Amino acid sequence: MDALKCDRCGNYFDHNQLRLSGGNCSGEPFGNISVRGKSNYCCSYDLCDDCVADFFRWVNDPGKLMGGDADGKE
Repeated sequence: MDALKCDRCGNYFDHNQLRLSGGNCSGEPFGNISVRGKSNYCCSYDLCDDCVADFFRWVNDPGKLMGGDADGKE
């Protein structure tokens, strides 16, 4: 297994435990964000579960997460 490094806080982690709830992606892990620029260029960012929870707080919708231990109740 490969360790991942969070592109936001720099912490190392093995995998994301937080999962999405609802919609077409229900049950899928959330930890990778892809960004598309004006030239359709894509950049990917890995986030640890704590930074994922912060991201959902930022977009004001933490109810979209389930599992893990960072507000997404196990």
